[in-house]
Amino acid sequence: MKKVFSLMFILMAINCYSQPKKVKPVFTSINSIGSVYGNSQNVFVFQTINGISYKNWDVGIGVAFDGYGSQSTPLFIDVRHCLAKNSNLFFYADAGVNIPWRTANFPEKYSWNNEDAYKLNTTFYGEAGLGLKKLIANKSFFEVSLGYSYKHFSYVEQNVYSWGIGGVNGKTDYVYDFFYKRLALRFGIQF
Repeated sequence: MKKVFSLMFILMAINCYSQPKKVKPVFTSINSIGSVYGNSQNVFVFQTINGISYKNWDVGIGVAFDGYGSQSTPLFIDVRHCLAKNSNLFFYADAGVNIPWRTANFPEKYSWNNEDAYKLNTTFYGEAGLGLKKLIANKSFFEVSLGYSYKHFSYVEQNVYSWGIGGVNGKTDYVYDFFYKRLALRFGIQF
């Protein structure tokens, strides 16, 4: 009988001291390629998001290449949430800035008079959608997502003019704004 009580005491002590496994935040990286589809174009895009994963949440900072309309680099915060504890379905939301590229279409100075030509503006970028992920290896997932993407592109065309020798000199600025609303289909790997 003593042995039974001793064994029960040991088992109860082990059970009392065993703690549930604590979940710690871990680094995560999501790298994806895909395409955005809008009214006038469908173009190839890629992005990388790096941050932390904790329970059902992923939060990170992302950077992308987006050639839709005009080439730019979106820099954004990405938040993802799995809809259930062991679910493969997630939703995501991105918000940040769209940084335009200076290309031959938008020179800084006009070549013929060396005056200011185009001032490119940093504007808003956002995306939200749903996705599925599938475990492919130890802590590595394949992801596919479909979302609504919004990209604002804006610039100021600066025109300097003069009439004759010592004549009228002036400057006129024209502001152009483009609002791109597209569907984004992405395929990626999360590890």
